[in-house]
Amino acid sequence: MNINFLMSIVLIPFTAAFQSEYPYLKTPWLLYCLSVMLTGFMQMRLQQYLRNPTNKVTAPHAAHYPDLDLWRPLIPVSVFVLSVLLIVAFDLPWISRFSLLLVWPLMWRYNRRYQRLTREYNA
Repeated sequence: MNINFLMSIVLIPFTAAFQSEYPYLKTPWLLYCLSVMLTGFMQMRLQQYLRNPTNKVTAPHAAHYPDLDLWRPLIPVSVFVLSVLLIVAFDLPWISRFSLLLVWPLMWRYNRRYQRLTREYNA
């Protein structure tokens, strides 16, 4: 599972370089988005595996550790899904690139959840 996750991370620089070589084409941007989405989904799968007490990877009390919250990798993935939908469904490639600016306010909003989960975990 770790090797697959690392392979998805290794793929990102190649798709990013391909996208930067051909910035006006849709396909390189879609490949870049798909590689980032794959990495996000792999991270979610890895966190689910770590959280599962039957796998005996982490201590039972660590299953609720805030860094293992599944919402954390889901936010960037959802923004990249939006970017792909803007290209595929609505044919808006330039707006899809600017949709990534949504990651910042969504992660800022998530930070409040993370702080709350941290307080609950430490209590």
